[in-house]
Amino acid sequence: MTDDPARPIKTLELRAGDVWLRADGIVYHRNRPGVRHTLADVQIHFASFVELAGDVRRPLLVDARGEFLTEPGVREAYGKPLQERGPLALAILIDSGYGRTFGNIALAFSAQRLPTRLFTEEEAALAWLRKFIRLSR
Repeated sequence: MTDDPARPIKTLELRAGDVWLRADGIVYHRNRPGVRHTLADVQIHFASFVELAGDVRRPLLVDARGEFLTEPGVREAYGKPLQERGPLALAILIDSGYGRTFGNIALAFSAQRLPTRLFTEEEAALAWLRKFIRLSR
């Protein structure tokens, strides 16, 4: 057995992306390139987070780099808070500094009421999320 914190404990392969629980306790969501997200996908992704998190509030890393295709209403649906056992904190990986600036403005108006930050570097996002794991213990 390895002590690799990135090692997947459990992975769910979904139509619009993959979601997995890492050994360090972070739930990771990566969109599938070229797949248009539907409102049904939003509900499936939310349910997948709850399933992987179990009875523990866990941080969530969403890899939103690349093309993100959606049907009407999907972006707003992803911005709504989970009703049940939502994430401890949310980090979103994006492609550029410009995207981060624009995204931070959008986050200010989001219905999410949890610590949320945008990152262009995966390791910085993971380091930020790990702080919440330590604080919750």
